[in-house]
Amino acid sequence: MERKIKPENKVILVFPAAQSRRPVSLDRNFPPMGITKLATRLKKTMPGRRVVLVDEAYHKLPEINPGDVVGLTSTTLNSARTAEIARSAKSAGAHVIVGGPHANHTSAQALAEVPEIDHVVTAHGEEALLGILRGELKDRVIHGTIPGRSLPEPMPDLTLWGSLAVYEEVFEKSVWAKEYADAIFLETQRGCTQSPRCSYCVRGPNGVKRVPHDVFWKVVSELQAARLGGIPSPRIPPRANARSGKLLVFDFSDEFMAMGRKKLQHLADSMPEGITDKVEFLAYARPDKIKSPEVAMLMQRVGVSKLSLGIESGDPDMLIRMNRKMSLEDHHRAVKFLSDTGIKIYLNMLIGGLDETLESLRSTVEHFRELVDVAGGMVYRAGARLVIPFPGSLDFRRMLDRFRGSGQSGLALKAEKYEHAFVMDPIELERDFLENCTSISMEDALDAHSEMMDIAKKHGIGMSDKPFLS
Repeated sequence: MERKIKPENKVILVFPAAQSRRPVSLDRNFPPMGITKLATRLKKTMPGRRVVLVDEAYHKLPEINPGDVVGLTSTTLNSARTAEIARSAKSAGAHVIVGGPHANHTSAQALAEVPEIDHVVTAHGEEALLGILRGELKDRVIHGTIPGRSLPEPMPDLTLWGSLAVYEEVFEKSVWAKEYADAIFLETQRGCTQSPRCSYCVRGPNGVKRVPHDVFWKVVSELQAARLGGIPSPRIPPRANARSGKLLVFDFSDEFMAMGRKKLQHLADSMPEGITDKVEFLAYARPDKIKSPEVAMLMQRVGVSKLSLGIESGDPDMLIRMNRKMSLEDHHRAVKFLSDTGIKIYLNMLIGGLDETLESLRSTVEHFRELVDVAGGMVYRAGARLVIPFPGSLDFRRMLDRFRGSGQSGLALKAEKYEHAFVMDPIELERDFLENCTSISMEDALDAHSEMMDIAKKHGIGMSDKPFLS
């Protein structure tokens, strides 16, 4: 029998810990924004509700009591832990809700494999959570929607975490602490403007939501003033340990990724005077969007000091298979324009895409070397990771199709297993894709990564020695 959700029951929103059989570099110096935005909307709409936020990378789960609501953000990397918490929460008498990018694409599998889950919410969760708590939404799979074209919570209430001291400790140990007084996360866009999406991406086509430019600058100014300017904010806690210097804003789900000259000009025109003396941005962008020196100069003008470029491959045919819809010339132009402007570059590469060969892998290593030379010292960091075909991506569908068409009963059974699974081992996904959808071995992949690391070290470029996301 379904237990009634009462106002006195607490709502526990959890970002479960990623579980891996090998070391990865996933430390972060900011709290997970998804559950923070859910909590912000909940506290605004139902101020009497007790909300508890848990980031399992740094916090322990509180005691779960009968009638509590436990909401879990699922990723492929934490799917096993998500299932584990769901089962224990239900055994304690809680109402269990699961959302997040992994559940978006495995909702039926989640309910079949983990029947302790009461609801799976796909897409946007803010209004769906409210509807569940009010008793208005009772379906087991709920497609969440949010009205309008703008993000409903452009700046979530970070005070719901109490002090951000645990994240500040991570920041103090990072390379950023030598250059900046603080670093924090901001989401300026939800959804992807690129369609069809890149073959390895799992962003769903749920419509793009953006922060209006005037609101963007108000949020940035409030962030800087609260964290470093000593000006209290009702939604941003001050630093536990005061520091002087600039604020670095990480903008991962950002509109910079798709911005052209016109949008950047509008952002520059609405920019508060002197803000770039206090704030810098680390943004993501597609190389084919840096079409002219003017675009790079506008990015520099609005405070983008570091840009992560999705290069992915140095082989033209690989770029086509990745659905990148850009050329090697786009890569060269972007790196040249950005470096000439003084913007530092993070080169992102992928190893082991669909039908990767030793020749295409060699092309990627040489392309990386060329881009480092073109940048003339402006590449400050690089990354090269193995492709994981996450559920919801084109590569995942391609892998299952190849397994079924292989004529091998073992691979056909694997395809069935993956298609019906919620809990997945990302290392197994990575290995199965590499072994059956490419012509390279793990040793080939690691050798290429090692060679790129040697190039990076020679030029003083920071690069992780871990090519694994899983």
